[in-house]
Amino acid sequence: NIAFGLRMSHRPREEIRSGVDRMLELVRLGEHARKRPAQLSGGQRQRVAIARALVNRPRVLLLDEPLAALDLKLRQHMLMELNTIHKQVGTTFIYVTHDQGEAMSLSDRIAVMNAGKVEQVDSPEHLYETPSSSFVATFIGDANFFTGVAVELQHEGYVRVMIEGLGSPLVLSQSAISANQTLRLMVRPEKISLTLKRPPSGERVNAFPGIVEDIAYFGSHTRYRIRAGEHSILAQLQRSRFSGGEIDPARGAEVWMSFHPDEGRVVRLEGAS
Repeated sequence: NIAFGLRMSHRPREEIRSGVDRMLELVRLGEHARKRPAQLSGGQRQRVAIARALVNRPRVLLLDEPLAALDLKLRQHMLMELNTIHKQVGTTFIYVTHDQGEAMSLSDRIAVMNAGKVEQVDSPEHLYETPSSSFVATFIGDANFFTGVAVELQHEGYVRVMIEGLGSPLVLSQSAISANQTLRLMVRPEKISLTLKRPPSGERVNAFPGIVEDIAYFGSHTRYRIRAGEHSILAQLQRSRFSGGEIDPARGAEVWMSFHPDEGRVVRLEGAS
């Protein structure tokens, strides 16, 4: 199976044997060399497929949703395997996936496409923290969006935006903004802090009250759906004594939401240049 590409290239028998042995060692399947495909697990078969593709030493390897047919635990294991293999062989991987977690964990650079057009090409960190559009922001993670009007321009890209029902939070923009311009803002759920009392006021604190509408427990974190006027806002708290996550409001509780200006980002409206 692994030797198929080498045989089609009419390589010498010894080269085929050494190439197969090298790939079996790389994907850690040496002890299964004599097994038939039906005797291998799903993860092992995926590793065989990767070995078969790499044995010819390609400069670029296209992987089109290679883990889509695997269950969650096996996908997580194979992601670690792919990372290790990629570092060992040094071949450029072009990895096609609809799974944002796979893209974020494997990639050095990610291209996000929408309707056949590239929306943004960047590192995983920059895509997540500074998306260029609301499409990118929602494709890579979850986000809260607000529409408002720029009422005060400050230095270093900071802008104060009037949002109906929320006041005038201070946020950060990566592009030039003009006064009275309509803006689209983004805040990630995990960037929002929750307190039962209003946090200390200050230039670098955006705070507004709300009422908890819904709660979803995920083990490592809890998500809260909070109503603030006409806005439905998603906040996420880590469940750790060391992360400040000791607050545990119930449905119907009044809470204060707050975020630092650096955590609020201006993203362009869809269709804007």
